[in-house]
Amino acid sequence: TALMLEVIGLFLRDAPLRLDAIRTGLDNGDTSSVERSVHTLKSSAMMFAADALAQLAARAEDHARAGRLHEVSHLVQQISESIDHTARHLASIRDEMQPAEEEAPTR
Repeated sequence: TALMLEVIGLFLRDAPLRLDAIRTGLDNGDTSSVERSVHTLKSSAMMFAADALAQLAARAEDHARAGRLHEVSHLVQQISESIDHTARHLASIRDEMQPAEEEAPTR
């Protein structure tokens, strides 16, 4: 349980950073940065069976590998929405897994 909570926490922290890196790479025309970022995002999504996000990231990775950053830019909004959806789902799982804090007895 602790390991799963840690991995979920890593996704919740890292996915928005990956999205920022994709956007920065696109702004700078940095194909390799975009490719690395979408590859990392795809791997993270696959770990949680977030198929929609993994498929979007795979498409973006293929476009980046081929140097078609304009095609990646068309996917960014969908990727962002899919990250948000996945993050909400994982946060609810995390919240269910975390032990409820016991209230201190009142005297």
